[in-house]
Amino acid sequence: MTVSSVILSILWLVIIPFACGIGITIRGGKTAWSWFFGQLLLWSAFLPISLYAVLKQKDMNFVRNAYLPAAGVILAISIALLIIWAVKNKGKVTGKATEISKPKRTGFEIAVIIAVFALLAVQIVLLIFLAYMEVDDSYYVSEATSSVTADRFYFKIPYTGLTTEIDTRHGLAPFPIWLGFIYFDTGLQTVPLAHIILPVIHTVFTSGVYALLG
Repeated sequence: MTVSSVILSILWLVIIPFACGIGITIRGGKTAWSWFFGQLLLWSAFLPISLYAVLKQKDMNFVRNAYLPAAGVILAISIALLIIWAVKNKGKVTGKATEISKPKRTGFEIAVIIAVFALLAVQIVLLIFLAYMEVDDSYYVSEATSSVTADRFYFKIPYTGLTTEIDTRHGLAPFPIWLGFIYFDTGLQTVPLAHIILPVIHTVFTSGVYALLG
């Protein structure tokens, strides 16, 4: 793990998703959700690209060359929306005039919010320090690695190393390819990515889904 790989991983997993979502969320005053919606948009763009790459037997270079422009378009639209919002609202709200009356939270509501974030923090700590191997690792982590080293997707059986036709059971699953892409573009190895970094990302994202459902 090098400094450059860490910087690139922070860029791909935190900064770029936040920037891709801020143009949408700032219009509603919900910038705390910028990362969530930005990540959702990026995954939505990655899905059809990865599926096409699997079905057409493309390699990771194709995925990267197709995904970077797609991510760039999302980022450009978000920044454009942010600029438009800033221009329209320039000088409109200053000082006390910006204050919007909101009902004050009760002590119980504050306690629940604190408990939720405390439990989320506990989950993240456990994910980092109690990472463990499981059955799926022998397939998905191996597939993520081979997607980079072998330049083909779902054409090798990780259990045996033998080549095969497209694995119809797993072949439409984009996340091993997403894991491989992050490894390919940042240099971070798939094992720490799969066991520590991405579980944290996915847990925070899933908590956002639950919050929206609630």
